Amino acid sequence: MLPDSEQVLAHLGEPSYRPAKMKELARELGVSGDDYRPLRQLMHTLEGEGKVTRANKGRYLLPESLTQTWGRLRLHERGFGFVVRAGAEADVFVAAGFLLDAKDGEWVEVEITESGDGQQRLPRGRVIEVRRQPLREYTGTFRRRGRHGLVMTEETVISLDTAPPGEIKEGDLVIVEADAEKSGSARQRPGRILHILGDVEDPRHDFDVVTLAHAISVRDNPKAEAEAAARVQGAATEREQELEHRRDLRTLTVLTIDPDEARDFDDAVSVEALPTGELQLGVHIADVAHYVPSGGAIDMQARERATSVYLLDRVVHMLPRTLAADLCTLAPHEDRLAVTVLLDIDGGGSVLRRSFCLSVLRSADRLTYSQVQAALEGDFRGAGPAAAHTPLLESMIDLSQRLRARRLDRGAIDFELAEKAVTMGEEGIPTSLGQATHLPSHRLVEEFMLAANEAVAEEAATAELPVLFRIHDPPDPGKLEAFRNLAGSLGYRLPGVHGITSSSLQQALEALNDRPDAALLSQLLLRAMMRASYATDEAQGHFGLASERYLHFTSPIRRYPDLIVHRALRAHITGEATAPAEDDLGWLAQWTSHCERRAEAAERDYVRLKQLRFMSSHVGEEFDAVVSGVVGAGLFVELVDWLVEGFCPLRLLDDYFEFEENRHRLRGQRTGLVFSMGTPVRIRVLTVEPLRRRMDLLIIEGGSERSRETHSTGGRGARRASARDKRQQQRQTRPQGKGGKERRGNRRSR
Repeated sequence: MLPDSEQVLAHLGEPSYRPAKMKELARELGVSGDDYRPLRQLMHTLEGEGKVTRANKGRYLLPESLTQTWGRLRLHERGFGFVVRAGAEADVFVAAGFLLDAKDGEWVEVEITESGDGQQRLPRGRVIEVRRQPLREYTGTFRRRGRHGLVMTEETVISLDTAPPGEIKEGDLVIVEADAEKSGSARQRPGRILHILGDVEDPRHDFDVVTLAHAISVRDNPKAEAEAAARVQGAATEREQELEHRRDLRTLTVLTIDPDEARDFDDAVSVEALPTGELQLGVHIADVAHYVPSGGAIDMQARERATSVYLLDRVVHMLPRTLAADLCTLAPHEDRLAVTVLLDIDGGGSVLRRSFCLSVLRSADRLTYSQVQAALEGDFRGAGPAAAHTPLLESMIDLSQRLRARRLDRGAIDFELAEKAVTMGEEGIPTSLGQATHLPSHRLVEEFMLAANEAVAEEAATAELPVLFRIHDPPDPGKLEAFRNLAGSLGYRLPGVHGITSSSLQQALEALNDRPDAALLSQLLLRAMMRASYATDEAQGHFGLASERYLHFTSPIRRYPDLIVHRALRAHITGEATAPAEDDLGWLAQWTSHCERRAEAAERDYVRLKQLRFMSSHVGEEFDAVVSGVVGAGLFVELVDWLVEGFCPLRLLDDYFEFEENRHRLRGQRTGLVFSMGTPVRIRVLTVEPLRRRMDLLIIEGGSERSRETHSTGGRGARRASARDKRQQQRQTRPQGKGGKERRGNRRSR
């Protein structure tokens, strides 16, 4: 019997319905014979009315059942593509005929027409919108080839379409602009030279090399600069007018606490005792949204950059410098506009009440972490202005410890990782390497910011504000199992990976504390974790923080997601219409997640480059080190004091080593010498190539076995190795193809 339109729509709307082709749909509806043609006509009519649509391979479904998502397109040479999304979501397969005119690497919105199975079969979809990006700039070396010359970059070859400047020399480092369209050759793109930098080895060019390699725009928008200057000029009058609409907190003792070298102070804290016995924590963030309305020139630049990028001695600011250094800095003893979060906290570190307001405040002092730490330790000579606030700082450190204890009790993971430090001198030349110091005063500020972010996330979820939440998925079982096996090979047992919680992982980390290789294992566990990302839905929560809802609120001066949150919270406080439009948030979630990871990669790359520039003057010297990675072709080794990693190829060692992959170690056939993760060694620096991010090392002492704790592997012996050993080593290393390739760890951000 032929169903009517309502029956067809009801069938397509059932939870168990899967998109079906015409014949499959007829079978599901019990239609056959003479009723098949009228059913097909009915479906055409419903499609024309927009009540049904056809997706992959002509399958029918309701338009509202289609979901849209943003991601970055990766094209395959056979014509189809995959849309790569942030977080744990699977890539979306897009067939060749459903790509519109999108090109490889472009950002696209894809409509998912067929869900995957969560295992082997990926979701399928079609591209419905493409976001064009500005023309890409690169750094590369000039070569006199062809009509006008070529520029060799790390990613591609740029064929110059105009004559280069007359003063250019062979091998000069240049900045080029590449056209969006590829030429006939898949390996070349047309373009033109924008600037001649000069000597490729000059460390002053490292900033341009790294930022452009990671597609980070460093040119400030003139319109944004002009808009920022106009805001600064009229700020005093505007601030007086704003006093009528804000809570006056200028009598509250508010402090900024930042690194010694900081120039922007966009967050401040306060703590007051309440008559009820609780403490009221105040987190005050510069009201950036007041000065950066949506849709203006400043906003467009901020959207494009999405985050500030910190490269040791240089910064790419998300906002114009004039704005960040003036109106959006909570300078001491000056009136400033802020958004304030007030949290009433009991003795156990639980937040009893939360409130929010637009405020005007006056910072009592600008303090540094080292000054606060000195005051807490009673070193009033080194405390500077912090000495006058010692009782308040003691109250703050006590409250931060309560908050931290509460957070750890609920299962938050607390990684204690060594952070690489590079001291920079003049002309881009590094002067020292080491490890950054993490003080209790750092934790004080961190805990307060975490509490504020969670409070705003709870408010945003309750009020259904259009914001970007910060989500962190549980670890991938496969990666966690690999780490479990590696830890087992080092004599440490971890719980099973199925149903693992953040609390059980934190307990595992605490059990590592007394091991000499604790820092290395913690770093490896971090790499097994998923990466945090931005999303429009808070339901996934934050695994690492053991938080049901979390977002970023406390740094709108340097993170665009925070600025989005500020706009929504301001509108919520004042009762105004919310912004931005919700249909834009999906794109912003993917874009800001990508830009954050791009910035992190650039920061790691710059640190690596400067580390190796420093090591260039230490070739031939010997250092204590520890094995940080083992592969079939050799060992990754990290210098103990300077935290710089290099590679020791097996071809340099005086033995034939077998790679025991299941035990993550190398064993010498003749000596029985064993190298595994965490093995202490003594190394000599052989070669350093900063531009290739490569440093080759020779292990001259170290390794272990039952009968011998240390063993000299001196390079002289390696050169005298027998012809047979050399042939064995060549047979071993040749298939690997990875000798000397540097590995970089990934940072998982909160």
